[in-house]
Parts: sequence; C-alpha cells; structure tokens
Amino acid sequence: MDAIVKVPGVVVTLGGNEYIMAPLTAGPLKQILPRLQGLGTESNPLDALDLAVDVAFHSLKRNYPDIAREQVENDFVDLTNMMAIIQAGAGASGLAAKAEPGAGEA
Repeated sequence: MDAIVKVPGVVVTLGGNEYIMAPLTAGPLKQILPRLQGLGTESNPLDALDLAVDVAFHSLKRNYPDIAREQVENDFVDLTNMMAIIQAGAGASGLAAKAEPGAGEA
C-alpha cells in the first residue's frame, strides 16, 4: 500500500510490506489506553488480539487513510505478531520505549 508518510512513527513489517505506525491520536488513545493497562499474563488472548487490531488500525490510518479495519484484522494481525504490534503502537505513541529496528517484524 503506497502512501506519502505524513506522520513519523515506528516501521513494522506486516503482510510482507513495511508500514509506518504513527502515534495514536487522543480519541483512539482514550479508548485503547485502559485496555492496554489491563493487558497481562492472565488476559484472554482474544482480548489481546482485538487490542492489536485496534492499535494497528488507528495507528496505520494516519499514514494510510484508505486502509480498512478488516484488512488489518484479516491480513496483518495474528497470534505471532500481536504483541509486537501492540508494543510498536505504544512506542510510537510515547507510552513505552521505542521499538528496536526489526522489532515489529511479523
């Protein structure tokens, strides 16, 4: 998916292509932050999967306005990369240390 990157962020590889995950804006962040804080070792994996989809979608939407939530859910996020996606989104948003190069690869 081609786009002119308007908002800097964290580079992640999703579906074999590199994307820039931009910081979350206030609206999505208000919805995502309580869920992020509640994420732990005893969390339901489906909750973490949904959180990863939401983080990726809202983050990617800033640089790739034509991206659909269904595309993120069906083509990009899976159990093997969901934590890397959450960490990349949190890092891009200033909630955690920035991901190291390659940390978002899936």
